[in-house]
Amino acid sequence: MPHTMSAASASSGESGCHDQECVVQDTQPPDPPAMSPQLADCVRASEYLIQDIFKRYSTSDIGVAFNGGKDSVVMFELLRSAVTASVLAQCCIFVVEHNDDFDELRKFRVWYMQKVARGMPLVYQSVTQDMRLSLWELTKQRPLKVVFMGTRKTDPHGRYQKEAVEKTTPGWPDFLRACPLFHWSVNDVWMYTKIMRIPQCSLYESGYSSVGRSFDTNRNPRLLREDGSYRPAWELTCDNAEREGRHAE
Repeated sequence: MPHTMSAASASSGESGCHDQECVVQDTQPPDPPAMSPQLADCVRASEYLIQDIFKRYSTSDIGVAFNGGKDSVVMFELLRSAVTASVLAQCCIFVVEHNDDFDELRKFRVWYMQKVARGMPLVYQSVTQDMRLSLWELTKQRPLKVVFMGTRKTDPHGRYQKEAVEKTTPGWPDFLRACPLFHWSVNDVWMYTKIMRIPQCSLYESGYSSVGRSFDTNRNPRLLREDGSYRPAWELTCDNAEREGRHAE
């Protein structure tokens, strides 16, 4: 069963983020770079997609999949930019939570929803057997017609999509997948993060370029320094190398 938890009520225990140790905010120099025309086009296209969905669907029919990863956070920031907070809060903002999620990621999700999203409610749907069954359980409780996702076309699941807005494939709950970042590169994501000073999970600071479950995710070997330490994820700009630390999809 999904449960709704306001981030403001989850500031203690393992869900809390003490001293912001799970958050990276200073991912850019004091003077952030200017936005390139190409990135500005990406942003405009993403905001148009978002606004079009909100024109076509009631907020009660709209879901937002939020897992706290870099793409998910940038997508959520675009949503916050394109529609008002009061409208966004009426949507079903949810996370499909695994028992083996990184602690840093769990803490960051709570911190972000409390401090950045200003206490917007987050629905927690625990994974019972697999992601597909968990989404079926969620949509039984909250029928959704469209779900915003942070999928990009270079992601494993994104490779099966042709467009940024598409129906789910057979066997999955029947809704539209709306992916505002579908045509973005990993470099676009990090440049936008730098320019807009968007906080991200601290795992990205220590060599993790793509974050999955804790048992199948390692630091990206391409970010390894000669002294054994790791460079931050935003120094990796090649989409093809982004998931080299992931061992299962």
